[in-house]
Order: sequence, then C-alpha cells, then structure tokens
Amino acid sequence: MTENNLSTLEQVREFIEVSQNCQLCAPYINKMIETGETKFNYIITKE
Repeated sequence: MTENNLSTLEQVREFIEVSQNCQLCAPYINKMIETGETKFNYIITKE
C-alpha cells in the first residue's frame, strides 16, 4: 500500500480486481490500509 501510496479501497481497485462481488473482504482491506496489518485473528463486521 505504501509503495504505491494507496490510501483508499478505490485506489486499490485501480491496481487489482478486488472487493467487486460480495465485498466481505472490504473491511479487511480497509483495516490493512489503515494499520498495515495483513493477518487478522478476528472478524471484522460491516459498519
């Protein structure tokens, strides 16, 4: 994320096809952008 200066899910979508269907991954991608964390041992619910 920092390599390409990506700070939003929309910017990530410009690079790769992600979070297009069910979007269950969207909260995890947003958390990854926010914190840099890439491994999650907890469930993130939609806000």
